Amino acid sequence: MTSRYFFDPLLRHLFAPRLALLERKRELYHSVTDPSAIHAYQTNAVNLQWRSALAKYTFYRQWQSEHGLPDQIESLAQLAEFPVLKKIDLLNHVKTIEKEATPCRWATTGGSTGQPVRFPLSSADLDEFYANSYLGRSWWDIAPFSQIFMLWGHSHLFGTGVGGRLRQWQRRINDYIIGTTRLNAYRLNEADVASYYTKINREPEASIIAYASAFTKVLDYVEEHGQVPAYSSRRRIILTSEYVFPQDIKRIRHHFGIEPIIEYGAAETGVIATSEGSANHLRVMWDSFVCQQASDNELVLTTLWNRHFPLFRYAIGDRVRLSEAPSNSILFLSEVLGRSNDALRLPLTSGRVIKVHSEFFTHIIKSLPNVQSFLIVESGEGIKVRLRLRGNADLHSSRQLALHKIRREFSDVLEERIIFEPLAEEVRTIAGKHRFIIRE
Repeated sequence: MTSRYFFDPLLRHLFAPRLALLERKRELYHSVTDPSAIHAYQTNAVNLQWRSALAKYTFYRQWQSEHGLPDQIESLAQLAEFPVLKKIDLLNHVKTIEKEATPCRWATTGGSTGQPVRFPLSSADLDEFYANSYLGRSWWDIAPFSQIFMLWGHSHLFGTGVGGRLRQWQRRINDYIIGTTRLNAYRLNEADVASYYTKINREPEASIIAYASAFTKVLDYVEEHGQVPAYSSRRRIILTSEYVFPQDIKRIRHHFGIEPIIEYGAAETGVIATSEGSANHLRVMWDSFVCQQASDNELVLTTLWNRHFPLFRYAIGDRVRLSEAPSNSILFLSEVLGRSNDALRLPLTSGRVIKVHSEFFTHIIKSLPNVQSFLIVESGEGIKVRLRLRGNADLHSSRQLALHKIRREFSDVLEERIIFEPLAEEVRTIAGKHRFIIRE
């Protein structure tokens, strides 16, 4: 609590540019609400960034020539005709991009769906990331320097050795000053979760930011041990970085008596959208991104601020469901469905194999009673579903119920190629996120 007040004048001085940017964004979102005015703003911003990209980067001049792209667009419908920019396109030109972008900072994607990609960033980009985070949080009355618990990973970013330890201590000092307490998402056994829950419960007005899968462990602990969360209408729970299962949204509403906040973003872009009013209504940061849909509901975006390396129709790698009719500028999402290439191969009795999005399987598994954790493994033998069940729950019964639900959609599924096994150990990414799907 001391840090929130004693350091406040210093923090407001050090963060003055970011706080000023945040205030400008809040005023913009308050004053500009008509979709046609928003689209005009975005069209002008696209043209500014496109001209800048053509002037600065050989890659974009080649991209324009290769695809016959105009020097400027007249409407966002014309932007929708640009080709989708994929990570592989950037990897194929990485040396030229890095040479022309240097000196700069870098953001690296996690590589969970392919080879990691490094994205050039400037200090102004980090200011934009910060302002967008707190723009969305401001819709829920979370201000900068509020008291926050972070159930988080990313310790790999500090490096190893003496330098890595020094950077970790620096992070702890900075966290103390801004009122943030980090809880380790790499350590989620029962004793760890009990410790985290005790700390969280002592501060009922503190907000919580967590990987969705990590906070599931907290919810499990609450239910298994009959713990009653200390209630405060001012508490906020922000779930981020992973797919949020509807059951967990319901559990937060039930146990904590509040609406969870969904914060959607990526390492290379920062926050793209934050839920407003309801977990199923995400508002896009429209002054920073034009969001559009490509095939199979995949989200593509164009950056609008003076980004060090702008992105145009960039495939973020996620599928989304809209809360409005499709348009050339998506302003609201109802749900982020998951990675666009997480399709699983489902064997049929005819000998055919069809691709089914992993969302189908994960929804079925999460609907099973007594499932504490799971992992889906695709191999040459078929699909292995590994479950960790509560108490004395029966694996055979879980399998029978899951197959019954699968047969509703695929009556000719080859059941013997879907194998259910106990889950011995969860699999996590280097950043500490829960991996629900792997391929052997």
